[in-house]
Amino acid sequence: MGKDYTKQHIVPACYLANFGKNGNEGRRSKVYYYIKDRCVSGCGSVEKFPVENGFYDIPELGEKEKALEFFFQKIETQLSDLLKTLLNSVVYEKVDRSGDRVYYEPSMRAELCGQFALLIQRTDMQRKQIQSIYEQLCEGFPFIPVPAYDKEDFKRLHNNQILDLKQANFYANMFENKKWAVLVNHTDLPFWTSDNPIISINHGTQEHISAASDHLTYYIPISPKFSIEMYPKSVNWNDLAYFDLYDERIIANYNKYIEKECTRMVFSNKEFRF
Repeated sequence: MGKDYTKQHIVPACYLANFGKNGNEGRRSKVYYYIKDRCVSGCGSVEKFPVENGFYDIPELGEKEKALEFFFQKIETQLSDLLKTLLNSVVYEKVDRSGDRVYYEPSMRAELCGQFALLIQRTDMQRKQIQSIYEQLCEGFPFIPVPAYDKEDFKRLHNNQILDLKQANFYANMFENKKWAVLVNHTDLPFWTSDNPIISINHGTQEHISAASDHLTYYIPISPKFSIEMYPKSVNWNDLAYFDLYDERIIANYNKYIEKECTRMVFSNKEFRF
């Protein structure tokens, strides 16, 4: 019998493999994990988590119910190649940064924007946000009959949203129009990632703002030593500017945001210290 693809990755294994404790060893890469709601830590293979049974299944499609899972498998191959190219283009040694550029073909940036957009959409955090909006609607309009939704309904809404691609196009275009900063970590404290790997950081004073607000930057760790932060075009530095980070407090601050915005699990190439 062939593989049934019941256990489905919420975050691509090819992405998590960059955080392997012995470097990227593909799906065999082992990472340290911390489960926030249980305060439990350990070490395990990236092919085993974060996964959930039938997370992207669409029963209404019958024999093709795993169409979305197969779609993600296809683009993950492209994501793996893109991340390897990106990592190989980064200069870690501190030299005269005036001539440093992260070089890749213009088409690669567009492909990365599309991949990052889908990486945002496919997580359990997005599904929980749909549920949160529904619960707020129920609380805000208690005397208006609202359909009774359950876990399967939220799953259906989420998967339909992914297939629609409108939100993915919104994020991809927004990322394309931002200035990207390359953060190079020279400390012993690694960048962490999580089951919600692309996060927005609010630099404004208002708590609830638009996803396209210039008060937000978007941050994604690529490896323990390298991450990307996307800024509005109004910032003074050039696109793809390098920032060499030597203060563990700065790294810890980014990790704090990652831990805060994770759904359940945080990952690292080193054992956690809090």
